[in-house]
Amino acid sequence: MRLLALSCSFLIAACSTSAPLVSTNPELLRIGEKPEGYPKTYLQQIDGHCQQVTESWREREFRGQTIWLKDVSEKTVDCPQARPPVPFH
Repeated sequence: MRLLALSCSFLIAACSTSAPLVSTNPELLRIGEKPEGYPKTYLQQIDGHCQQVTESWREREFRGQTIWLKDVSEKTVDCPQARPPVPFH
């Protein structure tokens, strides 16, 4: 939802001017080349609950330029159990 609001505000601002496209938040929107190293998947633990987070980029054309919007999907998963210490001999 946050991504959608930020994307919409960017598109509205971009439509109201003929200035070149500039991303005010490159963590959520990139212009030009596809960001490297994606998709990324990691485990996030918050208040004893775990989520598997996957980040990727979605390509769009806007005013003749390629823009990339970050997609984030989250899935609730079981937290990994702490491994018992291995005795040292």
